[in-house]
Amino acid sequence: ALPISKQLLQRSLLLRPKQPHVQVHLGRILAETGKHRQAIDLLQAAVQAQPDLFDGFVVLAQVQVTVGDLASAEGNYRSALRLVPDSPVTLLGLGVLLNQTRRPAEAEPVLRAAAANAARPPSWQAKVARSLGLSLDLQGKTEEALEAWQRAIALDPTDVEAHRELNALLYRLGRTQEFLASYETAAQSLPSSRAAERGALLLQ
Repeated sequence: ALPISKQLLQRSLLLRPKQPHVQVHLGRILAETGKHRQAIDLLQAAVQAQPDLFDGFVVLAQVQVTVGDLASAEGNYRSALRLVPDSPVTLLGLGVLLNQTRRPAEAEPVLRAAAANAARPPSWQAKVARSLGLSLDLQGKTEEALEAWQRAIALDPTDVEAHRELNALLYRLGRTQEFLASYETAAQSLPSSRAAERGALLLQ
């Protein structure tokens, strides 16, 4: 049986088949249930029907990233930013994508713009700082990368990826004492309920 929310949205879609906001919500639910192709078709119809539908472009880009269509996702993130230039979620999504496609110099200003939004929760800010650290590291800006990852850990001490990236860079730089201190901090930061993650982190 379908969840009640999905049943209601599908009924709304039958009654108002060209209502873009309904299409976006149903597209999100389809994506969450693994029906990515159907979600993409529905979301594309929504943004074609209403070219100023900000949420539609963002959700469409996120689903396209999930299926590996990064070129299309980038275009839709940029369409969303033309509508809402300072959207922190969209800026983060685009910045992460640019890192994935090995364009860190383009990712850096996008992620710095996302980081300027201090109203988001600390765990979200940590994700931005971690992503910024990666773009800086890929450009060879090692000290700035270290600072970014340290900021990510300060914001969210349980951010496994930030710990891992920080430790890996310190190790590569041969900064043994800092590496050992960071290694110990990482081991203590993750709760015992995440023992598998702790083990994977310490084996890096």
